[in-house]
Amino acid sequence: MTQTPCVAHTFADGMMHPGKAPGLGVEIDETLAAQYPYRRAYLPINRVKRKTARITPCCRGCISHELQGARRIPLGASAEGAHAVMNRILAAICWMVLVTVASSSAPAAPPRQKTNQVQATPAQVSAADLDREIRQFLEREITAHVEDIKTLDPPPDRVVGALTTGEFSWGTFMRALAAYAELSGARAIAGRDIPTLIGKIGLIESRQSGKAFAQLYAALALSHFGTDLNRNPVWQSLSPEEKQAWRSLLDPGRFYDRQSRRVINLPENYLGVASRIAAISYQLGIITGRAFMDDILDRAAQQFTSGALYADDAIPTGRYDRYSQEYARYIYDAAETSDRENILKAMEPTLKVQMQLWWDLLSPDGYGYPWGRSLGAIGYMDTVEIVAFLARHPQFRPAPMSQLATAYYVLPFTTGPKAGVTDYLPAPHGVPGFAVPVEQVYPCLVPFLELQDGTVIVASDGADAIQPSENGHSVTATWKRWAVAGRKAGATIDPGIRASVAWQVNGNHLRRTETLVSSKPLRLRRWWVAIPSTADYVLTNVEKGSRVDRLESREGTLEFRVLRSDWTIESQLTATGDWALGRGARGPIPLILVLTAPGFALDPSRPLKWEVDLRAVAPPDETPSRAGGP
Repeated sequence: MTQTPCVAHTFADGMMHPGKAPGLGVEIDETLAAQYPYRRAYLPINRVKRKTARITPCCRGCISHELQGARRIPLGASAEGAHAVMNRILAAICWMVLVTVASSSAPAAPPRQKTNQVQATPAQVSAADLDREIRQFLEREITAHVEDIKTLDPPPDRVVGALTTGEFSWGTFMRALAAYAELSGARAIAGRDIPTLIGKIGLIESRQSGKAFAQLYAALALSHFGTDLNRNPVWQSLSPEEKQAWRSLLDPGRFYDRQSRRVINLPENYLGVASRIAAISYQLGIITGRAFMDDILDRAAQQFTSGALYADDAIPTGRYDRYSQEYARYIYDAAETSDRENILKAMEPTLKVQMQLWWDLLSPDGYGYPWGRSLGAIGYMDTVEIVAFLARHPQFRPAPMSQLATAYYVLPFTTGPKAGVTDYLPAPHGVPGFAVPVEQVYPCLVPFLELQDGTVIVASDGADAIQPSENGHSVTATWKRWAVAGRKAGATIDPGIRASVAWQVNGNHLRRTETLVSSKPLRLRRWWVAIPSTADYVLTNVEKGSRVDRLESREGTLEFRVLRSDWTIESQLTATGDWALGRGARGPIPLILVLTAPGFALDPSRPLKWEVDLRAVAPPDETPSRAGGP
């Protein structure tokens, strides 16, 4: 945009005279500016009309992408290193699977209908055009990154501006390079022999004691060139000493204890990673004894073969989130690789249930699992990996491949890394306009209660009883044992207070009713709860004696009202600014509505209740008319 200067200042005798015009003496051509209207956009996904390629940082080396066109930019800049460098490329390769499935599948069934959900009409995409665009993208980006690696001895700290010092940065890179080679049939790129380059990269991970995902990506990279090592060009490019280093890299014993049959200082889901490494290593002949591979796979599948539909990732305290389905998928992949039909059959119930849950919770823009460790970009990465898995395994598809997703909300009754952390509270994650701050101890639609001794308790970390209704429209949970906010997950106390919380869905209304009953007379020092929102505009009215806050955001409008409270509540609206409370998983949380009570008495003879209603309203137009606003 051109700015037109207003020359108000003058120079004379070596001095600048500012003149008498107001401001800085710069005028803006408003007519020209009107041709570029403001379009609201939020990190981590920033979509603009011009064609650009964007990348968002991720964790654990999962697939991340946003393929939008032609301009090359550095592909990663996270503190974890350049494992993000190849994530868009891996995602594009996954999309090649989907293109093939979409172009060969039968016409899709009519889109499923969900009550009070807005149905989106899919844009028509040419499979041939998408195929061509992805191939061009892969060639362009792979070439740029290989060209930027001048030497591997020593390896560079950055590639195209992205750090390579992460836990499995080089592993991600070589896996993407190998997948590209298999897809394109290319043996060389940017004047470099691909198998030789991958062999050298594997030695970097081996020397740096790479483990877990670094090992998995190395195993996958090697297998892209064939399972017969006598013909595998990567393996044949290695010296005897280098082959021994690769054998060490492909040994799951780096993070799996054979004696205890447990992963070392890692969550349970890493057993799935260990099983995949073992299965591929056995297939390649790196592991020669099948008994070791079978033992790891049996151990990894133990929760599921014992009847569990979801995996507890923090035994015995309990943690359930997106890694349950990744864990299940990895075990299934390992069982396929190792021809374990009994494991494949045992995994069918959990995969059908977990894929259906993922589908039911998937947002229209592809964001899945709106709670727990699915923060930010990983919620999108997961979607690409899952859809690729479902493309290969149609028996687990919850819907036709071409069908769009719509979203429900979820109430997770589980533990997080510590008590009262926002990402794991039993709050309605996924409701449009409602968003919790990332990894904060904060009362997001779940009140915090401060006792007289200063202890802050919260009804979270599971529940003493959970009772869903038969029609699926409501659920009631009861707490006698409360978590202490900020302390160890799963460690509870009995303060002599019972909380019964009922959630009920009625159309586009969601009602939360909480009843507090004490076993002895006591007094709370403080009570408070918050409604964090993606809204950047709030309109407050009083309707029939009740305060109604309309929180307007790009997702739509969320109406919040207190229907009943047996204690006096004060309300205030807080702007988060650059606080940690303003950082959401999918973008900023500009405003938080905070409800507080300075303290009140609880008596066994008099239960106390408070009840609130949330109503989701269709999104406003792009330039809404806000009556009563500034």
